[in-house]
Amino acid sequence: MRKIIILFSLLVSVLSLKAQTNKESKSKFLSWQAFAGLNLGATSPVPVPKGVTKVYAWYPNTNPSVGITGVHKFTEHHGLGFSLQAERKSFKATTKLENLAVGDASQYGEDSETLSGNQQTSFEARYISLPLFYIASLAQNNLKLYAGTYASLLLGTSFKIVMDTDPETLDDSTFQRLSMDDYVRPYEIGFIFGSDYFFSNNLGATVRFTAGITSATKDEFANIGYSLHNLYALVGITYRFQ
Repeated sequence: MRKIIILFSLLVSVLSLKAQTNKESKSKFLSWQAFAGLNLGATSPVPVPKGVTKVYAWYPNTNPSVGITGVHKFTEHHGLGFSLQAERKSFKATTKLENLAVGDASQYGEDSETLSGNQQTSFEARYISLPLFYIASLAQNNLKLYAGTYASLLLGTSFKIVMDTDPETLDDSTFQRLSMDDYVRPYEIGFIFGSDYFFSNNLGATVRFTAGITSATKDEFANIGYSLHNLYALVGITYRFQ
């Protein structure tokens, strides 16, 4: 977290200096923003399998995200935006399974083709992301709406599953702890939708929704019956350099 804060501070300083140097020559066509916030969401099967009958708990974790955005204006109200973003997507969830169909139950140490019991999933992935999107400016340029696509490169991950196939007992000897790090896909491509609303000339609020087109897990992971996709919303603040 400290490294991300330091990175964000450096980005603000560099961009502020650059904006001051090029203010007169480029402000009409190119503008810069820095943003920071938290990702909220889950890495979830889409759609949710019928065998997942209940969600006992969901923990969103603290998922910082910082980045810079450049906006090239075609006209006063239309433009193209691009970002460089460092972010984490993670969550924990405890669910109930009832006869969840699987394609390869052997990795759970069971002979049957279905799973029942309680499952705790812990997922964390750190990415460098490159969003590219169209921007429309409204309300005297105070409101910006955008939509586009993004590509992410995986920097590190931690993906663990704990299965309790006999939840009626208090004996944790029935737990099966699985490390699934090798099943996380090293890249991601998806859609991005969002908006910025500026309360002043420089400071505003930002919301970004991202949905992975490619699954967050490799094709081999789908052998258990489903794949996982990153579905997250970034809520934060943005600073526009004038």
